[in-house]
Amino acid sequence: MSVIPDPEAKTVSIPVRVKDGQVVLFYGEQPPGLQEGTVGELVVPAFSVRDPVLQTTLNREMTLPLLDAGIHIWFRLYLDRTGDAPPGLQEALVRKGDKNWELQGFFVEGVLMAALQLQIRGGKVPSLMPAACRVPCLRREADSLNHAYTLISTAFQPERRSHTGNVFDRCFVERGDRTVPLRGLREAAEGAVEETLWGTTAVEAARRRLKGSG
Repeated sequence: MSVIPDPEAKTVSIPVRVKDGQVVLFYGEQPPGLQEGTVGELVVPAFSVRDPVLQTTLNREMTLPLLDAGIHIWFRLYLDRTGDAPPGLQEALVRKGDKNWELQGFFVEGVLMAALQLQIRGGKVPSLMPAACRVPCLRREADSLNHAYTLISTAFQPERRSHTGNVFDRCFVERGDRTVPLRGLREAAEGAVEETLWGTTAVEAARRRLKGSG
């Protein structure tokens, strides 16, 4: 089956420089011709930001609570059937396919042994702080969710060349009658921080612009 590439999924890096207060192409004099409504990020050396207030905002670091200790984490594995896992571990695979789960698949249970916190550093992508996580079926305790996922992947999928993954997409938690990936919790936290850093009015205006250009 062929897959049609999503033109919006591919990004490009445009070399630019600032000349007379305007952003122009690094290898030219004209500004980059971008489609109206394009949204992106401008990555520049921190010292080049002249506005001290803006520089403070962009460099501000915050640590936010994300999940309490004792919360159950479900690690998703991409297996076709329980028989794909080694003998002795197959019973630990949990199938989540009822109406209470947004995504189907096989999951392995973990339990947070410490509170999970999210570190937000200005305009950078938020990251998780290390938090111990116990994996009952392996009788192991990991130093972090990334470590826990590596242990699980190594045990359940030993044939894989790589045992790493984005825990924001591979880890899920139950929220009432729904199950959400950590990415959903991160995005909610980011939204709250954006309002703190930039102000509610500015954030709401930006969201309206995004909605109008969509």
